[in-house]
Amino acid sequence: MSFGAEPQSYADPLKAGADMLARSGLIVVAAAGNSGQGGVKSPAISDEVIAVGAVDGEDNIASFSSRGSYMGNLRPDLYAPGVEIKGICAGGTYSMMSGTSASAPYVAGACCLLCQKYGYISPKLAKQMLLSSASDVNGVKVLRL
Repeated sequence: MSFGAEPQSYADPLKAGADMLARSGLIVVAAAGNSGQGGVKSPAISDEVIAVGAVDGEDNIASFSSRGSYMGNLRPDLYAPGVEIKGICAGGTYSMMSGTSASAPYVAGACCLLCQKYGYISPKLAKQMLLSSASDVNGVKVLRL
């Protein structure tokens, strides 16, 4: 999910929907947002999803990447490339994009590879596998390509 909104203090609808999907057995990957320190967006606030932040080409957390805690849980879970990511536009031209919306697809792709190799895996196991294989860079988990 490369979208998000300000968390609602009571019955956040994006979090509730993402939680329901994860509890149904779907692996949910959510962009943390682009509001910097303390600005984690919903549904990435959910501990049931894999919340993804952005790092640059040298594995430094991007200044825009939302991070912080929600109800005592540090978010995001994992960081992936999200600064100046090359993408293709209509007509075959390329453009560069930065944001956690560019980071989340890297993690979603890694989840697809896990499912291809192991068949059905639970959302919790997928998250655990990604976190255990990610590099520890200055105290955060980074998915390296």
